[in-house]
Amino acid sequence: SYGQFSDSYQIESGDYRFTITNPDDDSILLRNRALSMPQNTNRTLFLYWTEEAVDDDGDGDVDENDDGQVDQLRAIISSLVVNNSDRSRLYDKELTLLNLVNTDDFSTVTFYFVKADEIIETAENKRNIIQGNATNLVLRNNTYQLFVIAKIDNNDIIIDERILTLDEDTSDLFLILEHSETSGSDYAVRVVNQVQ
Repeated sequence: SYGQFSDSYQIESGDYRFTITNPDDDSILLRNRALSMPQNTNRTLFLYWTEEAVDDDGDGDVDENDDGQVDQLRAIISSLVVNNSDRSRLYDKELTLLNLVNTDDFSTVTFYFVKADEIIETAENKRNIIQGNATNLVLRNNTYQLFVIAKIDNNDIIIDERILTLDEDTSDLFLILEHSETSGSDYAVRVVNQVQ
């Protein structure tokens, strides 16, 4: 289901291909996606929804009736494979940050992890992430104010913020930026344990 994780699977190392279909009408959403699994790896495959404007006649115009709106959008299932952490550390945690937002407003966001004696501008721990990509960051156990900021119309806009506490009981985490119908900005970070 949308927004859910499937069960984990243990498979032999090798090269695979898979196809994704819509269970409602059996239409193919993604065909022959390549997936390489080297020996002794632990990976998570993220599937996310994007859209692109349709230009049926190939003239570069996606607003044929000149009403200021894109006439038609085509749904695309995109995918991203990330290596899961295999660390077991008490005093720091590995975070895998993912930007799965598809928007014309921005393509890159910056995650800032702000400690009590810092502000956004002076935060030591930050990462830029382009849409459809992931990056890792190791943080020492602490309480952080997490800000996710996008540059929109040449302004730094906070699209999500939250308190993130890392301690001895915290697992390594996925921080997934995705669309949200309940947030004021339409975007939110979902925090998920890498060990399910």
